Amino acid sequence: MQKYIHAVTSSTLAWAGNIYDLVLITYAYTFLNKIVGISYLDLTIIFSLGLIGRVIGASIFGKIADKRGRKIVALTGTAGYSIFQTFFALTVSFPLMAFFRTIEGIFMGAQWTSGTVLAIEQAPKQKLQFVNSIVQAGYALGYALTGVAYMLMSSDLTSISGYRIFMLTGSLPLILVPYIYFKVTEEFKPSVVAQKVRVRDYF
Repeated sequence: MQKYIHAVTSSTLAWAGNIYDLVLITYAYTFLNKIVGISYLDLTIIFSLGLIGRVIGASIFGKIADKRGRKIVALTGTAGYSIFQTFFALTVSFPLMAFFRTIEGIFMGAQWTSGTVLAIEQAPKQKLQFVNSIVQAGYALGYALTGVAYMLMSSDLTSISGYRIFMLTGSLPLILVPYIYFKVTEEFKPSVVAQKVRVRDYF
């Protein structure tokens, strides 16, 4: 098997898991509001913190990926968002949920900023667009899987334990970590030329 296949597979699945974890909580809004007593405003804040965290994580880990390589950042991001999804699933305290969601979002950003690049940099030139399409399809896959999970487990969203089990499905991408570590290879050469990005160049 050509080595880029592992990079494409892991990046696609990790991206799917990323989106899965981002969206999963929206299916539990009614439960968290009616049973736990968390307002819809607070739930919206929690969701937004995940998005804000993604931007922060992408900014921080993007620089690290340019210096240390994409693989280590993909590993860190995938492991990080899976672990903090576990922490997130085990609490129904708004302050803790907000904190864990923010940290999880940061690791989501790490995976986001490294996964696609890792796959594309290893793909044959004649397959770049195809590989990019596959990796980006992970978004749709992750989104679709949240619906599948809800259909299978919606009847369990009547208790705290059922809610936790439902949310813990978001930690499953953790099984990708050993696969990335052992199967994905990277011949990374850090750029020797540092280019300063000027915001005004984009306007």
